[in-house]
Amino acid sequence: MLKLERTMRQDIKVGIITACYNGGRYMEEYINGIMSQTYKPTHCAIVDDNSTDNSWYQIVKFIGKRSGKSISPNEFQIELKFNGIIFRLKRLKKNGGPSKARNEAIKLLYNDVEIFAVYDIDDWYKPEKIEKSLIAMSENPHAGLIYSDYSVYNEANDTLTREYKEPFDYNRLVQECIVSNNSIYTKNVLDKIGLYDESIRGPEDYDMWLRMAEKCMIYHVPEDLYTYRVSGENLTIKTDSKEFAKQVQKVKNKIAERQNARS
Repeated sequence: MLKLERTMRQDIKVGIITACYNGGRYMEEYINGIMSQTYKPTHCAIVDDNSTDNSWYQIVKFIGKRSGKSISPNEFQIELKFNGIIFRLKRLKKNGGPSKARNEAIKLLYNDVEIFAVYDIDDWYKPEKIEKSLIAMSENPHAGLIYSDYSVYNEANDTLTREYKEPFDYNRLVQECIVSNNSIYTKNVLDKIGLYDESIRGPEDYDMWLRMAEKCMIYHVPEDLYTYRVSGENLTIKTDSKEFAKQVQKVKNKIAERQNARS
C-alpha cells in the first residue's frame, strides 16, 4: 500500500456512485475492483436505471451472497454492509438515464461521505484508483475534481489499449471533453454547482465537468487507474450521432448562458 501524505487525513469518507443499465452481468469484476482498493470506500450506492434485463436480480443476488444475507429482488431499495462497506441499492421504477441514476446514487450517500467516486458498473477500478486520487487531492488542496488515464477493453476483439489523457486546461475542456468519465470529486464542489443535469443524456458528465471547472481546480493524474469497457452497449455508442451532437450543443449553450449571466 502506498504511503499517504502526512498532511492527509486517513479517515476520509469516500462513497462510490454507480449507475447500472443492463450491466448486472459485470458484478463480479465490479465488486472485485472495490474490494481490491488500497484505500477502501466507506459507502457504495448502486442505482439500477430500470434495466430491461435481469440486472437488478443479479445485483441483489451477488451482493446478498457476498454479505451472507438473503434479500429479495422484489424490494426497490436495500441497505446492507459487508467487508466494512455500507452498500445502498436502489432500483428506479422508470428509466431516467445516467444523470438520473447518478443523482439518485449521490442522494443515497450525500449525508455520509466527503468524496464521490464515479464507477460505472461495466468498468473496473485498478487497486490504487481511489488512493492515488486522494493523494492528488491532498497535494492540490484547491482541487475539486481528479481524473486519470485509463485502459480501454474492447469486448468484441478482446484487446486492451492505453488511453492517455492530457493535463487539464479549461479552454481545451470547452473544445472537447478531456476529463475521463470515472472521476473523483468532492462534496464541496457539488454544494456549489448542484447535481447532474437530468435533461442531458449522453454528455451529462461533460456538462458536470464544465460546471465544476468554473468553481474549482481540476487535476489530472497521468496514470492508468481504471479500465473502460467497450461492449457495444455504451450510451455514447448506442446514441444516434446527430442526437448526441445536439446534446453536446446543449452543453455548450449552457456555457454561453453562464458567461452572459456573469458579464
